[in-house]
This record gives sequence, structure tokens and C-alpha cells, in this order.
Amino acid sequence: MKFFKKGTAVLLSTLIVLSCLTVFPVLAENPAFTYYYDEDYVKNYEPDETEIHVLKGSLDPKYLNALNKGTAGNCFRYVDETGNGMLRMTCTAGSGTNNVEVNKIFTPPGKPKMVLEFRYRRLNPSATNSLTYHGEAGGTPFCLIKKIAGTNMDGIYDKNGGTLLGTAPINEWNTITVVYDNQEAKRTILLNGEIVGSDIPGNGYATSGSFRLRMLGNIQWGGTSFIDIDYMKIYEYPTVRNTEINNPENSEVKELSINLSCIADLNTVKPGSFSLEGTDAVVTEVKQSVLNPYDFTLILDKPLDYETKYTLKGVGLRDIDNLEIPCQKSFTTRKAYLYAEQMKLSDGTDEIQWLQPGTFQYQANVKNETAGEETIALYAAYYSAQNELKKLAQHPVSMTAGSEKTERTEVTVDSDIADGENLSLFAWKAEGLPIPVSSVVSYGNTEKSSSAYQMQVPAYEGTWEVSTQVDTDTSMITVAIDTKEPDVVREAAVLVRRQGKEGEAEAAPSFAAQKKTTDGKAEFVFQMEGESGIYEVRSGVNGAADVQTDAIRYYTADYIQNGLDRFNAAENAQTADELISGYQESFGMDASAYDLLSPEGKATACEALIAMRGSLPEQKFQSVNQLNEIFGYACVLGKIYDKKDVGAILDGYHEIFGFDPAVYEVYSKVISDRAKTETQSRLGGVKYTVPETLAEDFAKQTILSGFSCSENYKQTKKLITSMDEQIGLSLTEYNRLKDTDPVDIGMTGKQFSDFTELKTKFDALVTQAKKEENSQSGSGGRPSSGGSSGGGTIVDFGPSATPTPVPTSSPEPADTPAFDDMQGYDWAQEAVNALYKKGVVKGQAEGKYVPQNLVTRAEFVKMLVLAFDLNNGEKEIPFEDVGENDWFRDYVAIAYHSGIVSGTDKTVFSPQEPLTREMAAAMLYKTAQRKGTSLNERSEQFADMNLVSGYAYDAVAALSAAGILSGYEDGTVRPQDFCDRAQAAQLVYQLMGIEGDEKDA
Repeated sequence: MKFFKKGTAVLLSTLIVLSCLTVFPVLAENPAFTYYYDEDYVKNYEPDETEIHVLKGSLDPKYLNALNKGTAGNCFRYVDETGNGMLRMTCTAGSGTNNVEVNKIFTPPGKPKMVLEFRYRRLNPSATNSLTYHGEAGGTPFCLIKKIAGTNMDGIYDKNGGTLLGTAPINEWNTITVVYDNQEAKRTILLNGEIVGSDIPGNGYATSGSFRLRMLGNIQWGGTSFIDIDYMKIYEYPTVRNTEINNPENSEVKELSINLSCIADLNTVKPGSFSLEGTDAVVTEVKQSVLNPYDFTLILDKPLDYETKYTLKGVGLRDIDNLEIPCQKSFTTRKAYLYAEQMKLSDGTDEIQWLQPGTFQYQANVKNETAGEETIALYAAYYSAQNELKKLAQHPVSMTAGSEKTERTEVTVDSDIADGENLSLFAWKAEGLPIPVSSVVSYGNTEKSSSAYQMQVPAYEGTWEVSTQVDTDTSMITVAIDTKEPDVVREAAVLVRRQGKEGEAEAAPSFAAQKKTTDGKAEFVFQMEGESGIYEVRSGVNGAADVQTDAIRYYTADYIQNGLDRFNAAENAQTADELISGYQESFGMDASAYDLLSPEGKATACEALIAMRGSLPEQKFQSVNQLNEIFGYACVLGKIYDKKDVGAILDGYHEIFGFDPAVYEVYSKVISDRAKTETQSRLGGVKYTVPETLAEDFAKQTILSGFSCSENYKQTKKLITSMDEQIGLSLTEYNRLKDTDPVDIGMTGKQFSDFTELKTKFDALVTQAKKEENSQSGSGGRPSSGGSSGGGTIVDFGPSATPTPVPTSSPEPADTPAFDDMQGYDWAQEAVNALYKKGVVKGQAEGKYVPQNLVTRAEFVKMLVLAFDLNNGEKEIPFEDVGENDWFRDYVAIAYHSGIVSGTDKTVFSPQEPLTREMAAAMLYKTAQRKGTSLNERSEQFADMNLVSGYAYDAVAALSAAGILSGYEDGTVRPQDFCDRAQAAQLVYQLMGIEGDEKDA
């Protein structure tokens, strides 16, 4: 229908900005440290990348030599069976050397104490294999790791051929930490957190202040000998020493994780060094982290209480420089939780790894840490490839306070598993109460997936938004949850079930699922196959105390199709109205606008619905969504018939209904507000059954109202030049005119019944203007009557001069009419003759007054000055559009200083603008006041007094009461309509008569 327009990280490759003062971002694990380099090879790993290559970024390549494979060596990224990524050095044959080196020397400001730390392992090395490293700019001193002959141990040496400092087990991970002290030009070397060498001389960094890292692996056994590097770090040794508790509010109650913020002397970090206030629990063991030598775990002999405050104290803790490490921290343990973990499907022996047919054991470890009895409901949801709930197993587990147990139940998987089917395991707070207390474990056709349950989330105290949409065409239902917490990840859950009919129990769930929020949002889309009826939607999030409950209506595909067929068969408005009433709920029809229509408006909407159906393919609605969309448009047409919100509809639907963009541009930006109101009035109350007809009528009424309600001839000019194609105007002769103003003014304010009448008038004005220009050209110039050339000339506009006063007296009727073109204007004949006789007005041509032409503001001012003998000596005026040589300047100056006129703006008079009826009234009223004529009575007899502008309201009321200003047959005064020559003469003549009567009295 026309109207529907509708690890990839290489060793040191992230060291892209290692200039002299450049540092890497502060890491979360040690927020006080300044890192120059940190590389963990599990990061950014991509399985298809086997060769290490340099990500140069913007770094000049000459500064970076990240890899030198030697003659036969090789380096590549490797991921072991646990998923840990690492850099692996090996040799394919013979002997080779793998160099990994940053050739960019950087100088930290102030030569701070620097730390080089890395974790490595050597697998099956020969006695001659070695790993060397150093962090000095000079390059001579270095440390060496190589196998001690005849043992399964690595030796750690201070340099090649130097002193053996310690031993490390081969085939296991070991952490090397080297501290470079610039004050005493020494090194301290630690193995797995223990100092194995201190005060070791040879520190080129201390003397030069420059630092360079270099590692070289020399491997002789190809294929079976490896050197793996797990991570590497370069950072400033911290100067602030303190103890932080890593897990205060989320603390595990059986152990504490602490960070000592520096490299501690392990001899001082012992169980007896720590005590806890608020409990008799004691620290029985201290474990140092293998990944971060600053982190330690304190093992307690018994668990702490939940949600309880304690204070940890440490005594005698010192770092490798023998400086004290303060330790006194208060913390509160986490709250008690109800949760399930380690959920899996097992065949009785092993966990299954993908969805397969059979009966399996559903196993979960459930815990109730709270002080009361609770129930955990274990769910196993089996979904089809279309996300229809095929089967749902629910197993409630009663838990006493503080209990923990492994629960088992059976789950059966169909023998005919289809592609895309899956089975999900999750746990809720209770049966039918979708507050998650576990993660989700899913088994698909080829794999198993699971994610960690975030038990320790903040308590949810707000109200999440739930929106439910039912797609009646596909029977798909979407439930969207928004917690309004974009930075908090929570498990969200949804349960859908049909409400039980009267006399029967609540039906089995139609859908049950759980997933994590992303940016605070989670969306559940599922296929419905149940019977029609009302369904309850329950939603919950972990951390919340309760669930939200909503209701939706679901209707089967057969029910929907039957209703759609009935709409397609409807032949009259009455049938359509009955169907709307019967199906609006099941079809999700928004009938709010329809219900507000009058009976005639509803009939219009129904007829429009049927008519627009005829424009569709096969002349029928293909879906409920399409029906609802067109029903909305039909209601809009009904509102137009009821004359409701017509203006808002034109603005909101002009694109959807296919309005001509050029016409809408004119409607919205060119024509006057009064013309817009007129357009809306002409469209309102009309029965439109298809948008195409409305679009055509909109174009017609916009243009006609634009002409009849035009505020000035410039507005009219825009209508003529922009709407010529829509009207059918030929602008060839119009564009050849030297001055188109006579045509524009002649068309301004004119009412036309259709485009044919409009075109006829336009052509006549163009012909007349062309004739006058030819006549002027033949006489050697323009006639002396200047001003607006559109036939609106009222007086002889000769050279500007101070007006000669004319004695004012009561007008007397002329015996013989001065003009022979007053047919149809008999009511103004006497006034025109009298003013002509007094020299106030003249004709446009011999014997022609042209009463229908409009009067400009300047012309009316001259009439008033001459008619009422106004004069003064003031010449200065503020109007920038009134020139020194303009014929009307003196008249405007007299009227301005007499208090009769003011400008349309402070510096603008708009002399050539057509005069409106309320402008004329305001000037006449001020003239009467200036002359002392009494106009004390007021009348508000006109029906459209509310349209009179504030500045003219008293004038219209006074002139109306005095009988000077009369209205139209319909009781209106039409204050914004333009004054023609006949009306202007009559108004002036009427006021002159009143003034004369007062003088005679």
C-alpha cells in the first residue's frame, strides 16, 4: 500500500609505550604498585595462533626485537589441559637459542627499586639446557637457571658460572623474583617467595639508571624439552607497607586472604604472627600465593560466624629490607547464603558431557548457611530446538539450619534428541519461586556449558521492570527483565504457567528458565504450545527477597487464524465493529483510541479498515501484526472524522500516510497559523477511508487555505512558486514580469473553491500585470502612482511633500459616481465618492477605482492623514524600511508622531504589507482619540472576538459599538482578514461622519 512508507599476547608485546617515563596501568591486585610491564599468557589467547608475532602498534619497530628463534629454536603460545596459556620455548632439532628481549631501554624517574618477576617451568631438560635473564642496561651481570647433573632439580645461580643460590624442582612451576636496589647496587633473588640470595653484586641498572629486560632459552633436545613462561612482570618495589584483607565483606569464613603490599621475609610470616579479636579461632597455616608473592591465605582451625565483625592483628611482620609491615584490620564476614553448587548429570559413574538419551542421576551439593529451615528446589528444564519446554523436573530439598548435603534425583532424556535441543540444570529458592540460588549448567547436542554462580551480590532493594510481549503470529512470548543495575550481574529467572480453571488445580509450568543479566537486563524468548487462557508470569533475581507476578493472555494459533479469517471476510462496518470488540484482547489490539470515537467515528474507522484491507496483497490481512497496524491507521481516520487532534495527526502521520513532502513543507513552514487552522478545519469532519484520499485533500486544502489566510503577499509568492505543479499553474509569463508584486498582492487573501478558479484568477492577474508593464514601457517609464503595483494604489503618489491640510467636514454624497466599477460594492459607493471629492482617494485608471484590491499600511496612513487633516513638524522616525525619498515617508512621520501608528517592530514599519481589518481598526481608534472624538461604548458582539489581537481589542470593541466597524453575515469580524479598497474607504468615511456630527453638535 502506498501509505506504508515505513596469551595472543607475545612476550612483552603489550610493552608498546615503554618510553623513559611511561608506565603501565595500575593493576587491581596491587593498587599501590607502578607497573612497567605485565604479561599473563592466558590473556587474549586465540587457538588458531601458533606463532608468536609482534603487535607493534605505534612503537617504532627499531625499538622492539621481541623474538629471535636462533638457528633451530621455536617459540609459540601454548595452552595446557587446564586452560592456562603460556609462552613455550622449544627446539626442533640439534641446538638452538630462543631470545626474547625488549631492546627499548627505559629510565624510571628517580631510579626506584625495581622488581622483575616471572613464573616458569622446564620440562625434560638436558643438563646443558639453560634459561638466562637480566634486567640491566649493561647486559653483563645475569642470573642462570639450569639442571643440576644427575638430579631432577634446577639450580638457580647468580650468574653464569657463579654461585648456586638455590634449587627448584624440574617439571613444576617456580616463581623467580629479582629485586634491583639502586642505592646499594645489589640484587636480591627470591625463589617461590623465599630469599635465596641477597646483597648480590652486579647491578648495571644502579649505575646507569636504565633498565632492559632480556631472556634467552638455550635448548638442545628438540620435541621433548621445553621451557614455559607463565607470566612476567616489571614494576617498582612499593614504598608503602600495609596489610589489606582481600575478601572482607565476601570473606570465606574458614580462611582469610591478605595482601602484605611488599615482599615479606617469609621467616616472619608464620601462623603465630597472626591473631583474631572476637573469636577463639586461631591461624593454623599460612600459604603464599604462587602467582603473587604479596598474597597469603590464613587457614583457621574453625570457621568464623557469618555477618560478624572481627579484627585481624599481625605482630613481627617484616619485609626483605627488615622493615616492619603494619597489620591491624577490621572486617565483617559475609552473610549466610542458601545455594546449590556442583550440579551435574551422571550416568552413575561419570558426568555426561553432552545431551544424550537415557535416565541420569541429577546431583547437586546444597547448602543452607542460614539459621532457619529452608527449601531449595532443583530444576531440570528440557527444551526443544524452538525453545518450547518439553519437560520440567522439579525436586524440592528441605534443609535444616546450617546443613549441607549432596542431593540426587533422576532425570530422563528422550531417545529421539533433535538438533538444537538442550537440558538446563538450575536451583531456585523454593518450588514455584524463581529466585536463583545457583548457576545454570546446560547440556547441548555436542557440549556442556556452565558459568559460576555469583552468590555474593548486593541485596536487591529496588523494583525490576518486567515487560511481556506475545507475538500472536508465531506464538512466541518474550519476557524482558531490567534490574536498572547496569554494573551488577545477577541471575534472573522466569516461570510461566497457566492459571488453573475453576475447579481444577494450577496447570504445570509452560516455561522455566534462568540466565545472567547483561547491563542489568535479561531476555527470555520461548515457544508456547499450550491451550488458550490466562498465564501467570513470575520473575525473580538473586539478591531479592520476593518475586514479581504478572498475567498475560495467550491464544492458540488456531484461535488466532480463525479470528483473522473472520476479519478478512467482514464486509461492513457493523461486522468489523463486532470483531474488534470480540478479538481486541486476544489480538493485542490497542483499542484505546477506538473506544473514544463517536459512533460515526467508529463507523468511519471500520469502513477504513475494510477499505485498506482491499489494498493489501490478496486483499486480506496476512497476520495479526499487520491487522493491528492498519487498525491503528483506521482509528486515526476515525479521529479526523470526529475532528479530534487533526493538527497532531497531520504532523505525526504525514510520512506514513504518504503526504506530498513539498506540500507538507509549505503547511509546516510557509502558510500562516490561521491557514493551518483553516486547513485542519476543512479536513475535520470528512469521512476518509484510505490515506491516499486524505493525502490528496490535504494538499488541496493546504494550498487553498494558504491563499485565503495569507498574511502578506510574500507568503503568497512562496505559495505560487512552490506549489505551481500541484495547482497546475504555468509560471512562464509570471517569471517574465519585471515586478510580480501586483500578481502576488492580487492573489493574497482570496478565497477559491478549487484549483480551477485559483488558476483562472492567477492567469488574469498575470495578463493584467503584463499589459500594464507594456503600457509603462511604451510611455517611457512607470506612472507617477507608485507604491505597491498590484492594483492597490489609493492616491496619487507624487513627489514627497508635506501634506496640505484639508478642512474636515461631514462628508457629502457625490451626485455622480466617480467610478464605473463599483458593481457589487454598492454599500461603499457613497464613501468612495465622498473621499474622492475631498481628494483623499483617486482611481487606479480613468473611471476605475478597483474596490477589490488590497490596501497597504502606507496607503491607509495617507488616507487618515488627508481625511483628518493631521500635521506636525516632526520628521525623524525609527523605521529602517522607510527611506528619505519614499512617497509615504512624510505621512508615516505625521501618523507616528501623532500616536496613530507604530511599527511591526521597533525599527520596522512594513509599509508595503497588506492592511488587516484589526490594524485598520487600531489606526482609526487612535485617530479618533487624537481628534478628540468620543468612542466610549464597547461591544463584543462578534463571535470571533477571541481571535482579535490584544493591541486591537479595545479598538474593535469601540468601533463596533459606534457602528463604524460591522461584521459579516455569520456574526464574525475576521480581524486578520485583509482590507480591500472598498472597506478602507467605508471605515474612514464612517469615522469622518461621527467626527462631523460631534463638531456640528
